[in-house]
Parts: sequence; structure tokens; C-alpha cells
Amino acid sequence: MSIHWAVAGPASAMDVADVLWVSPAYAGHELLGLVVVGKPALNAAEQRTVERAATTCALLLSSQQALAQAESQSATDAIADLTRGAHVVAATRRLCTMGTDLSAPHCILVTGPLPDERRRARTLAQRHAQDHDGRSGDVDGRLVSLLPTEDPDIAARQIADRLAAAGLPVSVGAAGPFTGPHALDEHYREALTCATAQHHLAGGGAATARTLGFLGLLLSGTSCPGITRYVQDTLAPLQRHDACHGADSNYLDRNGSLRRTAEHLHIHPSTVLQRLKRAERLLGIDLHAPGTAAELHLALRVSTLLPTSNEPRQGQAPAETSEGGRRPGSTGDTPPGRHQPP
Repeated sequence: MSIHWAVAGPASAMDVADVLWVSPAYAGHELLGLVVVGKPALNAAEQRTVERAATTCALLLSSQQALAQAESQSATDAIADLTRGAHVVAATRRLCTMGTDLSAPHCILVTGPLPDERRRARTLAQRHAQDHDGRSGDVDGRLVSLLPTEDPDIAARQIADRLAAAGLPVSVGAAGPFTGPHALDEHYREALTCATAQHHLAGGGAATARTLGFLGLLLSGTSCPGITRYVQDTLAPLQRHDACHGADSNYLDRNGSLRRTAEHLHIHPSTVLQRLKRAERLLGIDLHAPGTAAELHLALRVSTLLPTSNEPRQGQAPAETSEGGRRPGSTGDTPPGRHQPP
């Protein structure tokens, strides 16, 4: 006599050509699985053995299910506390006991409005988080996941694709990476804003402040770390090339006029054009595309309002500037050896 255990559900499809005896394993009214016996005949004692095996399996699975639910609820409560900035230390410890160490870089993912099949969406999100050594919970009607990754774009796209493949087109917003629990609530609000915007724009799919571009910057709010990150990501290739930086900012400030830009910088128009082409290569963009030019111009303008590491703190002397008092990367840069007219 051979006895086989199969968990109930779509994944338990089996070849039943030789199966002659099946005993269900119930916990209350819920079918947890089946005990399958491949033997032509069972006497009374063997039948009782199979029934007891099914009962034992039901008890074990019911116990495991209860433990999993308790752990899931504990993780949900901890994530909810962190998104609200409440009981941060205790919530961080609870997650740590479950294997989620926020001292490592993490990203936070938030879904938009959930479909009618909320339970299935929650199960898929939890499985996805577990597959990636993370945690997921239901917070204020949204699914919130913490994943140990440094790329929010890929993380959001993966879970959005997994939900869409299951027939659940849900928008997913992501933010990060961050280290430690204290910045989690700000990143949660950023991810939630991105998810809501993506839901209204497309009804589903992945979104971050970076992929939403100009719209993401507007939605992220002035106190949100998304502004600084957006500007840094957009302008990073130019940071080591002050000449290109000054050329493109002045060019955009003067409505794309090569002549006026050259006059302001006291250089030849062909030099301006060379610097602009180099900036295009560094950024991988086309400055003649209206949308691209607008986003770059916005990033350049906002960068002048963001604090930098060179700015003096209260009570400190101003940091030294480079090349005759010129601050690197500022608009109005002039080439070395030239001076602005009074």
C-alpha cells in the first residue's frame, strides 16, 4: 500500500489513473488537502489508518497555517507602525526577528487601489516578498512590501508584472533605497503618491518618482527626498563637467538661443554648440525634444534651490569657491580666464 499526500489547490494536479482511495483532510469546513492511497482494496484497519493519517495531516497543516497567519499579521502590524512613524524601535525589532534587517538597504513598494480579488492579490504580494527575502502586509487598504534591494524601478516592475500575469492589473509605486527605519515613512508617502498617480494615468503598472519624471517631481512634494534624488539622478553625468553644465543651463534659460548664450558666456557660438552636444551625449538625451528640454530645465532650476554639502552651516565661514569665486555648476559660469562685465 502506498500513501501520498497532496495539498489541496490548483498546484496539486496529479495523475489519478491508479488512485483508488482518497481521504480528505479538513480543518472545520476548509479542505486543506487529500490523502491518496494507491491500492486496489483496503480492509477496515487500513481504512482507519488512512483516515487517521488524513486527520493528522489536517492538524499539522492547520497548525502551520495558524503560525503563518500570526507571523503575517505581526509583519503587517510592524510595517503599518513604520509607515506611520509609530513605535519605530519595537516594530524594527519585530521585523528583525522575522529575518528583515532594515540596517541593509531596502525599497518600499505600495499598490494602488486593489481589485475585487483582494485576497488573491495579497497572497501573490506576500509570496513575491518571501521569494525576495522581504515582507508584505496590508496597510490602510494598500499592499505594502519591504524588499532588500537598491533598485526601486526593477522591484516595482517585477511585482506589477507578476500581478498582471495573474489577471490583476494593479499599479505599484516604489521608493528608496533607504537604510534604517526612520526614513521609511517618508519613502512610504512617496511610493503611495507614485502608485496613485500611476493608477490614474494607466490603471496599472510600475512607477517611481524617476520614471514619472516631471510629474513625479511635482507629486513628490517639496520636503520629499524624491526631489533631491530626481535632480541628482538627472544631472549626475554633468557634475564632473562644469563647462557643459553651464552651457546647457544658460542655453535653456535663453530659450535655446546659441547667440545669446554665447554672448552671456563670452565664448563663440560654435563652442556653445560643442558643449551642448557633449551634454546630450553624457545625458543620452536630445535637447531639441520639448519634453526632454523641459524636464532638464526643471532639474537645473531646482538644483539651484537644493542645499549642497559646500553650503556653510550656521556659524561657519563660507566654503571656498573655485576659479575666481565661481561656484562649480552654477548658471552663469564663464570660461577660465574670462570675466563677466560689471
